[in-house]
Amino acid sequence: MYASEAYASEAYVSELKASGYPVTDRNQVSGNNPVVIDYPPGHLAWGLQVGRTLATGNSIVQPGTSSQAVVVYGP
Repeated sequence: MYASEAYASEAYVSELKASGYPVTDRNQVSGNNPVVIDYPPGHLAWGLQVGRTLATGNSIVQPGTSSQAVVVYGP
């Protein structure tokens, strides 16, 4: 499974960890609402999978700059 970084609440970090993602908790809440999920270029499916896991219903999934991790920004 690919790595994830989270700039989001403990609830989002816990959800990702419970679903088996290796998550690096950046201990910062970005305040983004809706949640923004950046995926590595060429790996749209990774971003969509994280979006489905978090089930926010209004996430923005977009290409990011990280080459190895999905990055989640949220409240």
